[in-house]
Order: sequence, then structure tokens, then C-alpha cells
Amino acid sequence: LLLGEICLSLRTRIFLPGDMILYKGDVGKELFIVSKGVVEVIRDDLPASKRRKASKILLRNGSFFGEIALVMEVRRTCSVMARTVCEVNI
Repeated sequence: LLLGEICLSLRTRIFLPGDMILYKGDVGKELFIVSKGVVEVIRDDLPASKRRKASKILLRNGSFFGEIALVMEVRRTCSVMARTVCEVNI
């Protein structure tokens, strides 16, 4: 019952390649679920020189991010960008 209510309350947003879904430092209030497409977690926590060499973190269909915001109101620790056309449930 609870899961059904949660699913009915989700909003769907479409993001195009290069669109920023969230920014490091924003106050988090939502959980994001990738329904279709690929998003990249931008490693803003690393210096620019190390960021270029770091492995990319790519999230695909069924992956989620921003879950800490469901437990506590904290600032985002990384930015997330759409790599492809994405359908994201919020």
C-alpha cells in the first residue's frame, strides 16, 4: 500500500543531454529515480586535475540518487548531469 502511494506521487521530468539535474551545494529535498537514459555523477568533490582522471560514475535505468535527502535535509555532495535524453522520476 505504501509503495503504491509513493509511486502515484512521483513526477516525471525529461532532461536532455548536458542538462544539469542537480548541483553540488543545493539543499536536497527529493530522491531521483532514473526511469530511462543515462546520467553522470560529476565529481565536484575532487580537484579539477584529479576529476579528469577519475572514473566516470554513470547511472542507468532503475538507478537512483539523492536518497540522503529523504532522511535529512543536507546539501548535495555532487552534481548530476544527463548524458542522454533521460526520463527521471522525482
